[in-house]
Amino acid sequence: MIFQTIDQKKFCHKKTFEICAVKLHIQMIKLIIFCTYRAPVENFKQFCNSLEYILNHFMQPNVTYLLCGDLNINLFIKNIDTLKLKTLMSTFNLMQVVDFPTRIINNSGTLIDTIFVDKIIYDKIQVKPFMNGLSDHDAQIICLQHAKTGLRQSVSKKKTRLINEHTIKHFQTLLNDETWDTVYKTTCLNEMYNRIQCIFLRHYEASFPVFYTGYRTNDNNWVTKGIKTSCNKKRELCSLYRSNNGNIQIKDYYKKILQCTKESNKGGQKTFPQSNSSLFT
Repeated sequence: MIFQTIDQKKFCHKKTFEICAVKLHIQMIKLIIFCTYRAPVENFKQFCNSLEYILNHFMQPNVTYLLCGDLNINLFIKNIDTLKLKTLMSTFNLMQVVDFPTRIINNSGTLIDTIFVDKIIYDKIQVKPFMNGLSDHDAQIICLQHAKTGLRQSVSKKKTRLINEHTIKHFQTLLNDETWDTVYKTTCLNEMYNRIQCIFLRHYEASFPVFYTGYRTNDNNWVTKGIKTSCNKKRELCSLYRSNNGNIQIKDYYKKILQCTKESNKGGQKTFPQSNSSLFT
């Protein structure tokens, strides 16, 4: 598993708010795990603002979050603070997955150590407590199974310019009508060059407008090199089979290749991708 630590020192506030992070590369997605501590004395509104800024700062395509730690807010109690926290997390598609007390004192349990994760991209999420005997806070073990990252369809934009006979003629007309007075009024060669470039670019932008076209890309990661080779061989045999209808050997060989290709495709789609990770917090 490929991972890298992320420096969070600039976001920390001594004795009130601390956070650290690590990024895991799991097939087509990147999982950033944030572990944070909020002191009971810290202003809750400021804590939410800091958390929102951090999550926005690292937001990228194919990046998902797991946030855990001691937030010192009892999520068993329904009040304005817990509602604000859950609402903030939901804007990043993060849901609270711990449903048992994490700190028990005098037969009274609170849920102040929690885990927020994106439930949509995992087929199964399991969370259980772990009593390590080192603290009055119980740890949690979370198991994330089968991240849904196999066939990903993304929409990309391609930047192009409208260049045709009409726009080229318009560009030439603008250059021809230009007086170039600002260029002739200066004696500095560097200044003359800069002014010529500015005029040229102004007419260029006016004549050839930019527009964006969208196109979709499919990343079929389950298609292996062996499957591609089988498909190419199948196409060759299909052409050969059609041109030699009377050849029984080609017909039988083509059918065998066709069956093997179908089984390989089904196996690839069924087994890829699978990401099964167990995280200890």
